[in-house]
Amino acid sequence: MNISHLCPLCNNEAKLIIHMLRDCLLAHQVWDSLLPPYVLNSFYGSSLVNW
Repeated sequence: MNISHLCPLCNNEAKLIIHMLRDCLLAHQVWDSLLPPYVLNSFYGSSLVNW
């Protein structure tokens, strides 16, 4: 049995949990709709530790 390292939602490589929680295209769309525009740069620019 092969284990895929691709995100099941966007089919991009997802090696880190931060991809599923924040950086996946689908998650990105959800966050973009929930967060005010002025916090998006700092939100997406934060590391997993700071996030």
